Amino acid sequence: MSKKTLFLINPVSGGRTGIRLKESLDRLLGKLSLLHSCDTAFTTADGQLIAREVLAGYDTVIAAGGDGTIAQIVQKLAELDKKPQLGIIPLGTGNDLARVSGSYGLYKKKGLQTFVEALLCGTARPLDVFRVNAILYFTNYCGIGLDAKISNDYNLGRDTPFMRAAASFLNGRAAYAWFSAVNLFYRMPFALEFSYADAGRQTRTVQIAAGARQVLVTSIPSYAAGARPAHQCCIADGLFEVTVIETLWQWFMLHMTRFIDIPLQRLLPSVKQFQTDSLTMNVPGSTCFQADGELYAGFLSEGPELTIKRATQIELIFV
Repeated sequence: MSKKTLFLINPVSGGRTGIRLKESLDRLLGKLSLLHSCDTAFTTADGQLIAREVLAGYDTVIAAGGDGTIAQIVQKLAELDKKPQLGIIPLGTGNDLARVSGSYGLYKKKGLQTFVEALLCGTARPLDVFRVNAILYFTNYCGIGLDAKISNDYNLGRDTPFMRAAASFLNGRAAYAWFSAVNLFYRMPFALEFSYADAGRQTRTVQIAAGARQVLVTSIPSYAAGARPAHQCCIADGLFEVTVIETLWQWFMLHMTRFIDIPLQRLLPSVKQFQTDSLTMNVPGSTCFQADGELYAGFLSEGPELTIKRATQIELIFV
């Protein structure tokens, strides 16, 4: 019995390369001799997905887009009883889950045909899916503070007349660097308190003074286009790592780990970091929140606490 595969493409990802990608996929799938029944479809222009019930009719969903596209698909898959396997064609900027699965490197090196053939016969491995406040699912990371503030300001500012004019001679990375520089001195103006279960199932409490830069919760060994906050990440052990960035130097070194390939805690052992399977974080003030490349405006306004636990697993295709 042939497997049913859906290629779900965000047309605006990758500088709107999704439209051309669908045309190329339709031609490629038409000439390949496959044991799969393959369909291709777009998300809507604003990135919204087709119905969860439609996804449930496939054995595999291959998402073409950035981290935000993958995040939206995970929201749908996590609530299905029979979950399709998830494959990725990386079209975004961060592509963190695609880096972990090998898809990012193979697609860049080998091109579409070799990559699609490898993806359709790739090996699926379990991937933890975590849930924030019993509302929002994530697989890669969630966080509050500086990086979320930079992303928020970038998203708000990139459509202004000034930034549209600047886009003619600045690429997206350069524009993002501009918003990073503008926000370098941002601090969260309130104290934080964490309550979590340690390896012995004892409840621990950590208090962080006002002025920290950001807090990251990560569950895979890649963050923000390849940075490495933690060295003990495993994608299917039910655990996540919590990293507190208190100084500008720590933040700078976090992002340098994508170039020197040494996890942050080994570079800076003084960084506060712990591993757990459940976390409650008291956030008594206003700041920005993001998860898996998506910003969630007003998410923290519903209450001062963030509670994070593992919700389920999905199958991620490795190549």
